Amino acid sequence: MPQRTKKDPWDVEFGAFVRRLRMSRYWTITELARRTNYTPAYIGILEKGANSASSTTLFNLAAAFDMRLSELIRMFEDEQNASRAAAQQTAAKP
Repeated sequence: MPQRTKKDPWDVEFGAFVRRLRMSRYWTITELARRTNYTPAYIGILEKGANSASSTTLFNLAAAFDMRLSELIRMFEDEQNASRAAAQQTAAKP
């Protein structure tokens, strides 16, 4: 799958989220690749936000992390909301 030259901000944020989730379980990229049946190179591409995750990839990631897709998306959204709230608080300080 060819990589895009310009990264989508949501892909970058989702990739960073996947990386944090993987690392919170003390998994290597190789371990996540094994659990998803993807190559370590593809996991690296996703984590860098160089490609968008397809619906199949999202389902496979959720299964690898032993959760439902809705849980994976909710965790991502919760993290995004917390980041936005923190940024707004920082911006509102005099």
